[in-house]
Amino acid sequence: MKKDHAANITGSIISDLRKNFGLTQKQLAIAFNVSEATIAHYEQGISVPPNDMLKRYADFFHVSTDYILGRNMLNKDYSNLNELLYENMKIADMVQYVLSYSKDKRRYLYNTIIMLNKTEEKLK
Repeated sequence: MKKDHAANITGSIISDLRKNFGLTQKQLAIAFNVSEATIAHYEQGISVPPNDMLKRYADFFHVSTDYILGRNMLNKDYSNLNELLYENMKIADMVQYVLSYSKDKRRYLYNTIIMLNKTEEKLK
């Protein structure tokens, strides 16, 4: 079966979200009451989840449907982040740096930020 580029993007994002949440395909299948093969087909880009399932994924993973579809690579609303950042930093600059990294470096950066956040929470 021919894979669609959009399906590949959506599948890759669903896979990344699932892994970032520490779930197996089987666990996600159980959570959504679908077969493990269905999850595998989504992640491999063989098929795209229907609209109602996309909405459920978005709610489950706390992201937008546009993020899951690859239309918006920011999974949160960052419109006012420039005001929250250090005065000499701009969110656009940060995004450009991150997007220039390889997928492995982006994953490392993400995991580092998560670790720093957990450390900060423990110190509170």
